[in-house]
Amino acid sequence: MAPVAAWRAATFDGRVRYVPHRLMWQAMIYNRVEVPNPPATWEQLADFARRHPGKVVLKAARYEGAICDVMPLVWSAGGGELEPESAGTLRAFGFLSDLAPYLNPESAVFREMSVLEAQARGSVWIHFNWPFAMEYLATKGLAPQVNASAPIPAGPGGPATVLG
Repeated sequence: MAPVAAWRAATFDGRVRYVPHRLMWQAMIYNRVEVPNPPATWEQLADFARRHPGKVVLKAARYEGAICDVMPLVWSAGGGELEPESAGTLRAFGFLSDLAPYLNPESAVFREMSVLEAQARGSVWIHFNWPFAMEYLATKGLAPQVNASAPIPAGPGGPATVLG
């Protein structure tokens, strides 16, 4: 649905009449003991990953979570899901290619809960996830004492995230 059509469907006389029962956004979940200054840019994220191989994760299992981790990078590079060969999209995939050797080797199989369990064990220090992650980590006694959230690091086109 186009943004204008979606707005019209949710409003009456220009006023919002529908409020979703919940709104989620993808954030960077990080261990603030091991990562006292969370990366705010791609360059900082790449530098951190190089200095701490295996401690950064992108969920890359074959399911929608991989899209939720990758698309903010594509958008923040100026690319888009309907522009696979645009300069921004290619820039994002180049960044992912450069980052790949330093990612946790289990990235290929991680999903929302398995990466949280790895973070709870301390084998992962940075990953992207939904707000429920903080509640889950809190039940383990790890949030906010150990883990916190921050925006996904901004790319050359600025910040981006997935809304759900």
